[in-house]
Amino acid sequence: MRSLVTLILLTLTLASCGLVGEDDDSELTVTVVKGIELAPVDLGQANGPVARYLADSQLIVFVSGPLYSGSCPPAAEAKASGNGSVTLTLESPDGDCTADANRYTFLIQGVADTPSDLVVKEGALEDIELDVSE
Repeated sequence: MRSLVTLILLTLTLASCGLVGEDDDSELTVTVVKGIELAPVDLGQANGPVARYLADSQLIVFVSGPLYSGSCPPAAEAKASGNGSVTLTLESPDGDCTADANRYTFLIQGVADTPSDLVVKEGALEDIELDVSE
């Protein structure tokens, strides 16, 4: 429940900054947060990557597997396609990063229409296609 309240507060904050509820689906904003504290509890407890669309917030929450350095978060960009799919493209930074394995939460704001799925792409890794229904 605490995670849901935190997520709602974050969504309201983002909305006040003009980042949520954009009319143009092609202009999606991604917020990258280290850890799973902002994710709904069931997403944080999943053993692998998982995502959900929160229609009331026009937000997709994606929780990664434990793949990323705690000192070098991945860069993220999201785009909506005409077929109802949203693609999240991740890029791991170059440089001296810690060798720990962290999960990250990705908040994709401005998804006005219910998406059919989320496709996660990252470099040479195999694409991940996730159902985002509630």
